[in-house]
Amino acid sequence: MNTFHCLAIALSVLTLASCGDSKDDARQLLLRNGVVQSVLDIKEPAGTAAFFKAADQGEWDIVKAFCTAGLDMDTATDNSGYTALVKAVAMGKTDCARGLLDAGAGVDAKDTEGHTPLMWAAHTGHADCVKLLLDAKANVNAEDPAGMTPVMSAAAGGSTECVKLLLDAGANANARDKEGWSALRYATGNGHSKVAEQLKAAGAKE
Repeated sequence: MNTFHCLAIALSVLTLASCGDSKDDARQLLLRNGVVQSVLDIKEPAGTAAFFKAADQGEWDIVKAFCTAGLDMDTATDNSGYTALVKAVAMGKTDCARGLLDAGAGVDAKDTEGHTPLMWAAHTGHADCVKLLLDAKANVNAEDPAGMTPVMSAAAGGSTECVKLLLDAGANANARDKEGWSALRYATGNGHSKVAEQLKAAGAKE
């Protein structure tokens, strides 16, 4: 199978991503024996782009094929620096995220900017993904380079459900980032009054 054919198949997953039957055709092409391995072997960005697009859309069969073929789930990132697990949880694709974790993805593996999957799930308000990651023993008080934690991310995003899950799991409600901002300040600063009340009830200080 030549390079052009491999890239054409990989790119078809991207360009036909929302085209009904065409998407199914692209999926079947990519899943044929040897195609995924060939895409990885030629080491072209267009090939792994199909992997990240699949994670973004929750296409676990395609993601699994890449993982089985040897793609490193924790070090491989897309053009924005996101890992497959980050993309899956940020889009609320719980089944795909579960598959990645079961396949060995690091639950705390950070993107290139230092954010963990839990931070992304919390910020985007996907409580099912937050619960999945917490059940997988994600670090509930992990910090990004700016000192932001998952509960701060949830507060900034305005999800009361995510905030509750994190607090129940032991999140420090009074942690502060390097600018001195707390989860409560992120909530009030973004106009999330219900989250602010919730944090105050948990003893949070601005």
